[in-house]
Amino acid sequence: MGSRSGQRHQGRNIQDIKLENRTLVFERIRASGGISRAELARQTGLTPSSVTNIVKELSGLGLITEGGFLESSGGRPPALLKINAQWGFIVGVYLARSWISARLTDLNLGTAVSRRTEASSLADPVEITVPALLSLIQELISDADVPRDKIIGIGICAPGPLDPHEGVFTTVPNFPGWNDVPLRRIIEEKTGVMAILDNDATASALAEKWFGVAKEMNTFVYVLADTGLGGGIVIDGELYHGQHDIGGEIGHTTIDLHGPRCGCGNVGCLELYGSPHAIVGQVREVIRAGRESLIQTWIGEDLDRLTFETIVQAAQQGDDVALAAIHGMSEALAIGVINLMHSLDPEAILIGGRAGLAGDLLFDTIDAVIRERCLSKESREIPILPSQLGAEAPITGALCLVLREVFRDPQVWLTSHTAGR
Repeated sequence: MGSRSGQRHQGRNIQDIKLENRTLVFERIRASGGISRAELARQTGLTPSSVTNIVKELSGLGLITEGGFLESSGGRPPALLKINAQWGFIVGVYLARSWISARLTDLNLGTAVSRRTEASSLADPVEITVPALLSLIQELISDADVPRDKIIGIGICAPGPLDPHEGVFTTVPNFPGWNDVPLRRIIEEKTGVMAILDNDATASALAEKWFGVAKEMNTFVYVLADTGLGGGIVIDGELYHGQHDIGGEIGHTTIDLHGPRCGCGNVGCLELYGSPHAIVGQVREVIRAGRESLIQTWIGEDLDRLTFETIVQAAQQGDDVALAAIHGMSEALAIGVINLMHSLDPEAILIGGRAGLAGDLLFDTIDAVIRERCLSKESREIPILPSQLGAEAPITGALCLVLREVFRDPQVWLTSHTAGR
């Protein structure tokens, strides 16, 4: 099934650079809706001969085509390059802690059919969730009325740790029964389609690199703060997993030596203080202990109805309980961000997931803590940015995992994929 997107690389090599250049060309063509070779070279900074070679390669695969011409004052008018959107379709899946969402798109990442279920998730046993996942994929394909042999791949992202090279969950905190589950192999055997499994924060970082705020960045970190807390790391334009595939597991770094025990077995983990999920639990306990809050007028005594969105809404209206919770979460995240700054010295740190809903309440606190605690003037100036893709980042990243596989080695992928066509 071709080379795997999780394949280990030792530094940047020719293959890495080719992948980056193919990706850059494809994205500029996709974003433009139609662009000439000369303009493509100008926008990408690649030489005309490099653009010509990449266009020839992608055209040979059928991924791009010529459609229409620019006006010309003389001579042959330049042809416009476009994505051949209907050549193939991609399925992206976000297997989250509390839900499964899936999307089927064409090659242009348009004409989407989306489905979501909260009846099954990573929190449920494998024997319940995997059939539900397969059913969701089949439902997408049926609803989109797409022939199965037109599906070029299934990208799946999920909380880690996991092994993207083998497509296997490893030691997954909080989810008993998922350790050593070979999800990629199961999906491929049941669907007959190439599948790729990677970490949700890593996939989100890839999405932001291709389609979001990090397009022009080479080294950055994406922090996914939601039901859990993880990081996706990009170094020199390449996803970084680490030697043992735990690179970016910042949610399980310790910020309190004597804190409560985390589901991973450690104590005082950042995830226990800096994730929206943790804040919901903390606010429940505060209200149960007798503190009055605006939140009670909205949800009554049924604290199971409490959500992070409710806490943000209350904080925006000046509620003391909610403000304290958001401030505490933001301070904890700031400590995690500073640790990333001092460890990796990235161009920027992006924050996504539901934490971003707190807006200025979040980012103003992070900025204040950074100004107080960062090591140097240069580190204090590293931008802390909201995710441009927001809640769409993980599912978009899952789709990008498939495109990345195609771009990594187009000829090898085409040979393996078209053998069954």
